[in-house]
Amino acid sequence: RSGAIDQSSRRHWSVVKSRDRRRLMKHSSSRLACLLPLAFLLACGGPLDYQVRSSNVAPGGDAHITADVNRETNTTKLVVDVTNLTPAERIEAEKGHFVLWQRKNAEKPWVRVGGLNFDSEAREGHFEGTVPEVVFELIISAEKTLDSASPSTHIVFSQNIAE
Repeated sequence: RSGAIDQSSRRHWSVVKSRDRRRLMKHSSSRLACLLPLAFLLACGGPLDYQVRSSNVAPGGDAHITADVNRETNTTKLVVDVTNLTPAERIEAEKGHFVLWQRKNAEKPWVRVGGLNFDSEAREGHFEGTVPEVVFELIISAEKTLDSASPSTHIVFSQNIAE
């Protein structure tokens, strides 16, 4: 008789375990279905946004920097919008332009990215361009010419770009 009870109870537990496995699989797959879009959003979180205040060289300025990183091509599309920025010629008499610079790290030289399209009356500027890096330092400096070989010491904005 005890052998019959053991077999009956084994069958019962086998059925219970089977139901539990199905329930567990059902809950696991629904959790996965909920978490998968979240993981995708975190992995492909969209562009990076930075709100940057100007340095003491030109107090009161603000920059909104959007960096759209593309790891496949190892590039970053930059969009920079600047407001309330003191005109370059007011920072230093011979300065007339703002130039964006980038470098991968402190051991690398600065590379000119381009000039800020700046309206001195409105005190606003805009730049769009691509940087051949995905992690880098970005600065904007006041320069005498747009084709300067290296940044001056008149750095008005500075931001590390990294995911």
